[in-house]
Amino acid sequence: MKGATLSRVAQLAALVFLVLANVQGQVERASLAGTVTDTSGAVIPGVTVKVINEGTNTAVNLETDAAGEFRAVNLTPGSYSVEGRSRASSGI
Repeated sequence: MKGATLSRVAQLAALVFLVLANVQGQVERASLAGTVTDTSGAVIPGVTVKVINEGTNTAVNLETDAAGEFRAVNLTPGSYSVEGRSRASSGI
């Protein structure tokens, strides 16, 4: 009987551990990625991109890479707007 009780305790402890490990692994984060191109479809490197959370008005500033790509990571889920500004223009 004592062995069965210890076995049940071990099973319960393992179950609690698995549930807690699963809960901690579920962090709500989002990412947003894109490519900046001109009207002909050519990529534009070096564009300053501003990703703005519309709910909190917080912003992340990025710059496009040589392929015209940007990636904002670790964002809180929500609605975002994206603005771009190149060195040669006032806005994209």
